Amino acid sequence: MPKGAPRIAGAEVVLPCRHLDETLAFLCDRLGFRVLAVYPADAPTVAVVERGGLRVRLDGEAGGAPGVLRLLCDDPVAVGDGETEFVAPNGTRIDLVNADVAPVIPPLQASLVVTRLQGDAGWSVGRAGMRYRDLVPDRQGGRFIASHIQIPGGGAGADDAYTLIAKVIQATVRITAGVLVVPAAGMKGVALEVVDARDARELRPVQRPVGHGDKA
Repeated sequence: MPKGAPRIAGAEVVLPCRHLDETLAFLCDRLGFRVLAVYPADAPTVAVVERGGLRVRLDGEAGGAPGVLRLLCDDPVAVGDGETEFVAPNGTRIDLVNADVAPVIPPLQASLVVTRLQGDAGWSVGRAGMRYRDLVPDRQGGRFIASHIQIPGGGAGADDAYTLIAKVIQATVRITAGVLVVPAAGMKGVALEVVDARDARELRPVQRPVGHGDKA
């Protein structure tokens, strides 16, 4: 966003709703939503409700599919009074799920894998325009991910590249059991990093930096 651009004050999810009264009663009485607005007063076609930071606009004139609401709960069964899946009168599906789900770490299927760099073969474009090459295709049973990463058109500052890699690791570690990041050629002074997802705070540099001609 450009500097000085006007701020966005809020956001709403718009759901088509041909049965406003019934849907409004369902969301408020069954799921505890709070009514923020209903209009026009003489013949309402729009209602805005909110709960848990989610703002929903029920619009009788909106088109499209009724959509899905996924509500993150400390105790989904308690919130839903024994149920965790609903269909509102307007057709919207509502799923109640745990807000904090422990990661499932599959058993290790150890193997020795050597993946050699062969030109442009094996590269794919991932997040933020970075290029990824899978170093452990079988993921050792789904327990580990290892990637060779290139940052095309990166700046000259190694610190910037290091920060970007650290951010990628921090985002990935939430869902994977382990990440091995090998910086691409041209990123001088950036060390190999290994992350153990069982401790999201752990970020350990390997002793030696990765050189220009290293392969994995």
